[in-house]
Amino acid sequence: MTIRQILAVIAGLFSRPRQFWQEMMQPEVTGRNDMFREYAVPVIAVMQLCKFPLIGEPRPAMLFALFSFVLDIAALYLLSGIFSSATSDAGSRSETAAGGRIPVFALTPFWFSEPFFFAGTWGGVAVTAAGLLGMAFTAFGLGVLQEAGAGFSSLKKVWLSGMLVLVIAVCFLLQRAVIDLVILSP
Repeated sequence: MTIRQILAVIAGLFSRPRQFWQEMMQPEVTGRNDMFREYAVPVIAVMQLCKFPLIGEPRPAMLFALFSFVLDIAALYLLSGIFSSATSDAGSRSETAAGGRIPVFALTPFWFSEPFFFAGTWGGVAVTAAGLLGMAFTAFGLGVLQEAGAGFSSLKKVWLSGMLVLVIAVCFLLQRAVIDLVILSP
């Protein structure tokens, strides 16, 4: 994806989430397996680069960016596996692929909130807003998937949204601990 395509995806996700998910659930889109590499990795990497001026020292900035990058990728793959597994018994192979792709886009608000983790209390406010927005994006994505014929319950939608928030909270707490113990310690 080019930078313009990534920005168009982000704009579509934030401005028209229902239409965005309807387009993402199309068979020609769900058959592509490169959303992790073409969308998630560049967005995560850019957000890590945004932290460099906030830290100020090159070595801690690099180490923290690397730690955050690996943590974000691990969280993404964990959630994608959970979502794929939860939607695999609900429908066809393409619906399973679409279900596993939901975290790729639902985590976008969390990645955008990461530079605010250095702002003390405002970091908590930013991650709370990102968690709520991520839950909303998850609900939209699962709702469109359910309308497409995937037969899973509303309880499973709530459970998956809760898993997303739990993983976001753990990632935030780990990154915040590294910030407090390593970067901001005297």
